[in-house]
Parts: sequence; structure tokens; C-alpha cells
Amino acid sequence: MIAFAALVFGALGALGACPRQISIAAAPSGACDVAALSRAWAPGVPQGPFQLANCAFSGGDVVGYFPQGRVTSAASGFSYFVDLPTPLQAATLSYDVYFAPGFDWTAGGVLPGLCGLDCPVGCGPLARGRGWSVQPAWRTDGGVVSAAVYPDKPHAFPCGEDWWWSNALQTGRWHAVKLYVRVNTPGQPDGVTRGWIDGRLVLDRRDVLFRYMSSDSYAVTRVSASTFAGGSDAALFAPAQSQFVRFANFTVWEGDCDVPGGVEVPLQATVVVDVSLPLATGYCATLRVDGCPGVANVSATGTGSVTRYWGLQRSGDGFAAEPGVSAGVCVQGLAGPDSVSWTAVCA
Repeated sequence: MIAFAALVFGALGALGACPRQISIAAAPSGACDVAALSRAWAPGVPQGPFQLANCAFSGGDVVGYFPQGRVTSAASGFSYFVDLPTPLQAATLSYDVYFAPGFDWTAGGVLPGLCGLDCPVGCGPLARGRGWSVQPAWRTDGGVVSAAVYPDKPHAFPCGEDWWWSNALQTGRWHAVKLYVRVNTPGQPDGVTRGWIDGRLVLDRRDVLFRYMSSDSYAVTRVSASTFAGGSDAALFAPAQSQFVRFANFTVWEGDCDVPGGVEVPLQATVVVDVSLPLATGYCATLRVDGCPGVANVSATGTGSVTRYWGLQRSGDGFAAEPGVSAGVCVQGLAGPDSVSWTAVCA
């Protein structure tokens, strides 16, 4: 597969959904070095610290090697950063990844992601002015998470906080990975991050406080181009065998590439009618909203007058519902639950 092609502004490409495309095309063959990386990522600028001893270009792909018993980017895989040509308030990173047949997952490892300012990706306390990072990472048995480092992450997570994606990864086949980040309004917990595996949305968070300051330095400014085994505890993270991971088709987009024009739209949710209770003048229905990470705005067409409701909050002409919580309404003037078409949109 093809891994890199020069960073280009302007052409929308096949997706056409983002106002700007930054693509990266065919990599050279041979060892990774700063000169080769600079040519592949231009006009993006690779930056150190560089850990490239276990990195190579092969057949148009970039390959990270994981020696038996070794952990961290100093001894496995590779690690460096790429400065984007311009800071972005919202960006999507996509690439294909291939884990060697029989890959030893151990307790986990890191995949490329997005970051801002100093791009903190390690462990220990994080000062508010240092920036943030979100990197996909694998876990035991092919699980995927976002390892997130941001100013107010809980102290229970001395390194990145794991945001669960899925158990989707398999060895011996290619997977399509996509990560979206929109930085928050400065000081407000309204930042967004989403993750996709093989085209399926598996993470959607809209409550992240990536930054306190409004400077573009705290926007999406870099790709964290790294993959390695670890954590630092060899007993947990060191592979029992030497192995490799291949990457292809790195692309950075401005905005959210799954939305026409790069404009975010709310996600549709599912309203499940669990129980109906006929009344002389209508019925009561117990509802559950599935598919939203947070509050959903619920509305209905074909309703009569609502005489009673519980587990819901009035919101305009409809209601607001917490995810996964049973709620209900009593509606006068209808024959049964099939008389109403319920919809819900994630807030």
C-alpha cells in the first residue's frame, strides 16, 4: 500500500467533505531519516526528538519494528512530530495500519495521533500551559482506545486517560483508522474528539477541555507520528517476539471529513418504546434513548397533548433525555404507541 504523498492544499479529493485536504504520498524505500521524512511530509515540517532506529520505508509503506523484549520509543517503533503548515481548530487524521500475523498485543502500545503546542504524550503532572494530545492506542487482545493527555485529566490516570473505542483490531489484515479533534472554546469543556475503525464510529466525546488559552498554539498544530510498545514497564508491555506494524495512506484533513462542508451535525439516536399503558383517553409509554454519549433532544410527531412525563426535561417543543435512562410520557388523544414517530438527536 502507499504510505505518503507530498502535503498539498487546495484539491478536495474524493471525499470532498472538508474545506482543505492535506495529503501525504509515496514514501521512499530504505531507512527513515530526517531528510526522507522532510520530503515525504512537506510542507509539513518533521520535528524532534527523533527516535528512528526501528523505522523503515518499505514498498511505499512506513514500518515500525518492535524487537523482542523492548519497550518505549527509544527501543521500539519510532517517534517524532510533524508541524502542520497552519494551526487548525478542527482536524481529522486518517491512515491504514497492519499488525503482523500473530502480533503480540501485550498490555498495549501507541499509534499516531493529533496534538497541540508541546504535545505532551508521556506521564506525570501536566501544567495547563503545555498543550494536549490524543493518540489511538492498542490494548490487550486488540482493543483500541484514545490515550488522551489534557490539562484536567483525572489524577487516576498518571499517563494518558484511556477513552475506549472497541475490540476491533486483528492481526494479519489492514484496518482503517480515523481520528477527529475539534479544540474547545477556551476554558469551556466543549471540545470534540471522534474515532472510527474501518468506517465505523466507535468514539464520540463532546466534553473535552483541551485548552484554557485562545492562542493558535493550542489548536491542532501537530501530528504525533509515533508507534511503540509501552508504557515503560517491560513486564507488561514488552513483546515476547520480534514483530512489526505497517502504515499507509496518512492524510490530515481540516474539519470533519464525514460531514458535508466540514460542518458538524448532531448524531441521530434511537428511541426505544419499552412499555405502553393504554388509558381511556390515550396511552403512556416508557422510553429509552440509545446511541448518545450525553443528553439527547427527543421529539415526536403525531402526538396529542402530553398530560404527564417523567425522567425528561422540557426542551422547546420536545424533551431532553439522559442516555440509557428510562423515561416516559402520557399522551392524550392517541390510540397507542405506534401512533407516534419518535426521534432523538444527540445534544
